[in-house]
Amino acid sequence: MAIHVILAMVDEIDDMAEPTWIERLPAHEDDDQVEWLEDLLLQDTDVLMLYNPALDGIEDPDSPVNQQLGIANLHPNDWFKPFANCE
Repeated sequence: MAIHVILAMVDEIDDMAEPTWIERLPAHEDDDQVEWLEDLLLQDTDVLMLYNPALDGIEDPDSPVNQQLGIANLHPNDWFKPFANCE
């Protein structure tokens, strides 16, 4: 969740930073591109569904929505189990 919060706040964090040391770095055309970080740092974003009130109960592996979408590891008992493609 911390990575999700940081990525959501990247523009605000950038505004709070002391820019003098950043200005000394060589510029690159991708400097303002952060969308790729989510793909690099996170396996998926299914966990964000836990914060959607309309999807209450989605963490239950027996729920119809969970089964239809094929979601895994949303129940707290499963949070620290590795994804199948990471074992």
